[in-house]
Amino acid sequence: MNLLIKSISLILSTVLLIACGGSSSDSNKPKPYSLDGYQGRNVNSDSLAGTWVSVSEQRDLLSGDNEAFEEYYDINKEYFVIDGSGNEFLKTSCTDNNGSIIEMNGDEITVNGNTGLIVNNQYLFTSQEEKPLYSGYDHVTTSSFEMIKISDSTEPFGLLELTGDFWDGLERSVDCFRQGYFYRENFMYDSYVNKEIYAIGLDYASAIKLEQYSGGWADITIDIFGLSFLNDGTSISINSQSNTAHSIDIVGSDGFEGMVMKGNINIQLPIH
Repeated sequence: MNLLIKSISLILSTVLLIACGGSSSDSNKPKPYSLDGYQGRNVNSDSLAGTWVSVSEQRDLLSGDNEAFEEYYDINKEYFVIDGSGNEFLKTSCTDNNGSIIEMNGDEITVNGNTGLIVNNQYLFTSQEEKPLYSGYDHVTTSSFEMIKISDSTEPFGLLELTGDFWDGLERSVDCFRQGYFYRENFMYDSYVNKEIYAIGLDYASAIKLEQYSGGWADITIDIFGLSFLNDGTSISINSQSNTAHSIDIVGSDGFEGMVMKGNINIQLPIH
């Protein structure tokens, strides 16, 4: 697989927006992802190359006069491929046109901006806390990043299929898949925003972006191959998902000259 040229990313996001005044509670806050379902795989410890799963979490808490008034919470789970040899490895990307280089310094590596000690080329964990200085309020950021190799395979693990005007029969393989939530809560107004995000990296040129808002207002937009599909008839449907498999349908309508696009994304992680 050629990881040096990576020129498609697909971003899907579903947003649940509750207008100011809507009640917030811990039940609205998304739960962090875990690697518990990926432990115990029999994988090669001689190389980083393989299929990996990572989970990350970042919490920003803003407070003043010893009382918290706003929180930002960002969690993600990502499936990706690392390929290469020696000290030169490349990670597939879910969001940009090229893979990212794995920076290596002995047993210390940097992935997605997170630096830590790699254990037997199979596992990494890192965490940190920062307290930026701002005038008038306190800001505390805590974050963690954890990843585990689940397979020695460096092949794509998913498929995007499109039908409709100009796309009938178009297929692209998937080598990066990310799902996550961005949560924002304002304690002063007892309101929150919860945004669900899917980002899928593909092998070829162009990009797809989907945004869906509901609650305070409704609005859906899909940008695909330079075209935009808006509102009525545009949708994203999560058919099924588990720790190892996902099925997502997307529909875009009311685009340029009334064109219609339909698609399906199927993800299946390797078993070993």
